[in-house]
Formats: sequence, C-alpha cells, structure tokens
Amino acid sequence: MGISRISRQPKAKIDLEVRKVEKVDGEFYNTEFQTFESVKDPAH
Repeated sequence: MGISRISRQPKAKIDLEVRKVEKVDGEFYNTEFQTFESVKDPAH
C-alpha cells in the first residue's frame, strides 16, 4: 500500500489516494481503494 499526492502547492488542500497492489490476469496493478479529499498537506 502507498499514498500518492496529487497537489504539491504549499499549504494547499490535497487528495490522498490509498492504493494496493493486486494481481489481475497474471499482471500486477496498483489499484486505488480509498480517497481522502481536501486534506491539509501534512508537510506544511
């Protein structure tokens, strides 16, 4: 699992996507299973 950031603007609200790796038809894919919208950027 991992978190990816969509917005990198300072002091901005960002959407956090939680993803997991799934095997589909013998190939691995990162699939989003939860999104937290308009979260305060924890780095700022």
